[in-house]
Amino acid sequence: MTFKKYAVICSVITIILRKKTTIFYGIAARDYLVQLFFTHCAACSMYMDIIIYTISYHLTYCHLSLQFQRKPSKLIGNKAYFYLLCISVIPKDAKGKHWSFKRVVEYYGYPIFSKRVSNAIRTYQHALSETTKQHSLDYINRNFKKYNKYKDLPISDKCCDKLKKEPLRRKAKELGMECAILGILASESYQREKDWLEYGCNVFFKRRENQSRPLSFWTENDIQEYINKYDVKISSLYEKGYTRNGCMFCGFGVHLEPNGRNRYQRLKETHPLQYKYFIKNFGSIMIDFEIPVS
Repeated sequence: MTFKKYAVICSVITIILRKKTTIFYGIAARDYLVQLFFTHCAACSMYMDIIIYTISYHLTYCHLSLQFQRKPSKLIGNKAYFYLLCISVIPKDAKGKHWSFKRVVEYYGYPIFSKRVSNAIRTYQHALSETTKQHSLDYINRNFKKYNKYKDLPISDKCCDKLKKEPLRRKAKELGMECAILGILASESYQREKDWLEYGCNVFFKRRENQSRPLSFWTENDIQEYINKYDVKISSLYEKGYTRNGCMFCGFGVHLEPNGRNRYQRLKETHPLQYKYFIKNFGSIMIDFEIPVS
């Protein structure tokens, strides 16, 4: 496999390496920024500059702070410097109509609890036969029994697909992407750990897209050590108590957070306007999900 074209996808963040150009889709999560710095160090000898492609749907935290210069990217001492240009990729459906978080929720359902739970419930709700529906119900009862009571509520795992993955894949196809480098940690979820144990860090010619996941075996301590060593500038949200800072209304994992300090309650303190919008549009369904928001 050559390095002529290859891509770094850090969840929402994607870096695409093509000779003189690196393309990066970004939000300011710590591990994703470390992936950017980590990969870029290896690419410095190729004299690549960086273009940031951001997924634009107005409900992501905007606290990304990187250092700019007009020269090609490189390391000076322990600090990384980048030449950056920002371009937005706007999520659209097949007819060209913009996707928003609210539209996705109204059409498919809310992303809540976890991707696996939301997927199981969506599969149950959209089963095409009674047999399939019963199999889906059996699966929920076997794996997620305590979530059975939510099975008829508007829940789905389609949000990430419509607002992030599909727009990025279209752009990647347009650019002729040959490999995706993912800035994910195996410890972040059951599914990621399972996937890493089965495939390792590199998955080539086994899926629709080739993948490399060099940070899979890193821990949160490794991430922090790298940040400290290379003085990586991370989002100010971490200073406000956030541990994740992707889509502000996402409900994956919120039920595991302590009452009084979960992401929605913290949103009220740090982003009051967005919190007001959240309560107006999604407050009632949070009651159905039994998620405290006040």
